[in-house]
Amino acid sequence: MKSIMKHWKPYIKSISLAALLLLSGWVPFANAEVLDRVVAKVNNEIITLSALEERARVDLARFQSMGVENIPTLEEVRSRALDQMIDEILLVDVASKVGLIVEESQMQDALDDVRQRGNLSEKQLEEMLKQEGRSLEEYKKRIREQILMSKVINLEVRSRIKVSDKEIAEFYDEHRKEFWTTAQVRARHILFIMDQSLDSDQIATKERKAREALAKIRNGADFAEVAQEFSEDVTASNGGDLGVLEKGKMIPEFEKAAFALKNGEVSSIVRSPYGLHIIKVDEVLPGAPIPMEDVENQIIAQLKQQSFRTYFEEYIEDLHARSFIEKKLGPVEPEQKTQTVAVETPQTMAVNEVESIQEKPQAEILPPFEIGKKMDSPKPAPVADEYEPLEKKLKYYKNLRDMNLISEQEYNQHKKSLLDNL
Repeated sequence: MKSIMKHWKPYIKSISLAALLLLSGWVPFANAEVLDRVVAKVNNEIITLSALEERARVDLARFQSMGVENIPTLEEVRSRALDQMIDEILLVDVASKVGLIVEESQMQDALDDVRQRGNLSEKQLEEMLKQEGRSLEEYKKRIREQILMSKVINLEVRSRIKVSDKEIAEFYDEHRKEFWTTAQVRARHILFIMDQSLDSDQIATKERKAREALAKIRNGADFAEVAQEFSEDVTASNGGDLGVLEKGKMIPEFEKAAFALKNGEVSSIVRSPYGLHIIKVDEVLPGAPIPMEDVENQIIAQLKQQSFRTYFEEYIEDLHARSFIEKKLGPVEPEQKTQTVAVETPQTMAVNEVESIQEKPQAEILPPFEIGKKMDSPKPAPVADEYEPLEKKLKYYKNLRDMNLISEQEYNQHKKSLLDNL
């Protein structure tokens, strides 16, 4: 069965702006006339070439906004987009047969969410739709269809996925390193700020004061009182209390010194980009395993998501087997002629295609997300350029994760690597 998960994320998890601005572009046979030739028939519905190419153009824009490389070939793009549109028709058809409905409040909530995500007023949304040749009512209809597809997926797929106690225990045992609290310390410090504006005499004065403060502590003075007297940090008033600090979230010089101390110990003078520190650890909180019962729901959700791919593909395969599907895409030239299709009745399935002229630049007809044929060999996840700003790199990997091009684990690995290199 074809690989389909990457294309279905908008329906499975949430209603997103990009997904709702597009949708399937399929039309019922009851319509008297549609433009372009028919590229697929699905039960009593048809998909037109213009709708297919609109889907491809939107997906291409989404890829370009992310900077994704290794774009599939034109033939792969059209084929996979067509498969997605066929599957959408089948899901909406199921919703109709089982009597699923979308309440007005649900549709309005989704519409409001779209506007909020895009920071759009209702008027701005209507204007944007108008520029795309769509009306707000047509757009609401598409939102309803997406909600229906999500409901079908939850009813027919998600509700049937079960996770046993044995599977939970096995997953916990195999991933113990992931269920572990990070080492922490409860610490205080005394800071003498060093910056480039200081001259040599000022630097020497601060170094002398740091040595004086440390000597007082070594001779039995209370650390908190010395901090109040000497520290230049904002924590001076509360005795230099920094609270609980987690390993991996501090500057390296400070972290190395702090985690080398035992309960009640005081460091020597530590230099960092901020200045001179004297650190005291009040309490060491070592890392420890998280009890399985505390992460059971998290494990169940992860196991269900892993099983979801298989269940969903099997469900879509079964829908295909029980439906009438005829693809008529064929080769499409860069200069594609539009056609007027006179549609008769669902019973006769007769379609007379009459050609007229319309240009479709090849550059506008490229890739949708994967919902059709699986690529022969998966390409490695793209890596952000070494010299791009950190914010841009993080956004790049977040987009890849949101499109399901990399996993949540891979996203977190990239994010950790970027932050570690700061």
